[in-house]
Amino acid sequence: SDYIAPEVLKQNSPATKLGEEQDLYALATIIFQLFNWGIHPFQGIVQPGLGDFDTNDQKAEALLYPHGLIPHPQIKPRAQSVHTCFDDTTRQMFDQAFIGAANTRPKARQWAEHLRNLYESRQLAKCQAFPNDIKHMRWAGKDCPQCYLDKAIKSSPSNKFKPIATPKPISTPVYSPPPPPPGTPTKKNNWGWVGTVAVVAVVALIKIASNSGSSSTYSAAAPPAPVQYYTRIYINPNTTQIGLYSSTISYAHADTMASKACGVGCVLNTNPVPDLRCISVAQSRNGIGKSSFAANADMNAAKQAALNFCNRAYGECYTPSNGSHCADK
Repeated sequence: SDYIAPEVLKQNSPATKLGEEQDLYALATIIFQLFNWGIHPFQGIVQPGLGDFDTNDQKAEALLYPHGLIPHPQIKPRAQSVHTCFDDTTRQMFDQAFIGAANTRPKARQWAEHLRNLYESRQLAKCQAFPNDIKHMRWAGKDCPQCYLDKAIKSSPSNKFKPIATPKPISTPVYSPPPPPPGTPTKKNNWGWVGTVAVVAVVALIKIASNSGSSSTYSAAAPPAPVQYYTRIYINPNTTQIGLYSSTISYAHADTMASKACGVGCVLNTNPVPDLRCISVAQSRNGIGKSSFAANADMNAAKQAALNFCNRAYGECYTPSNGSHCADK
């Protein structure tokens, strides 16, 4: 049941009735667990007083996703989660898969192309602390996942948790080389995080994408390339004035339009917001500066997500008349 989509849980209907969207949710869950040492996407620590959420299914049904680009105010990730070390686009795709509309979930081919592009564009970088240890490979511009995990273990009181063991690759030996001469230095071939993610995931997903035509349920036609959206938000810290813009042109264009919409005295919002077609804000009636942002593939979904975030954190929220914007399709 850990691989059943939230909408299926709410409908209390078999996963088979959802078809491809259910499969894409399960696929994203497996990829997430490969990236994050086996941690489930909805595995986290619910804030006290919220209610009883004993299983990942219950958290998924309530959309209590602790690993989003926009931190959820009512659930925290496990200390050993390395999701903040992921590539930004990877995190956006996970957001779409787990808290976006079901029909916007990334396809298998999109996952394969994304992971292959990361690999082929040399986005894997050496760790500054352990440049010669392959376990300490990281995504360019991001922290080293292994160092992050090691630090979490050391800072945990009384070592309450242990690191999740690295899965061992399954292989069939064909040839066993003779032992090296005495005195020959040995090389450690511990693939660790890179082996289970950068190699296994890329190869497996490319095979999934290339074999998709053999399915008797879905068409073999490749989905159209996803449109890249660029979002920017400006806020006036002294008023409730906000400027939002989502563009298909560039960040510079979105930045110019959002700043213009907000006016004089506004500053760029630095909180992460996924680059999707529609952007929305919800504000609390209880005071200035209490607001939440959300992005989605359509206006209504973005508005509802922003309201949900805001109501959970502050209560009595509303969406202002100028608080939503969608780029052209």
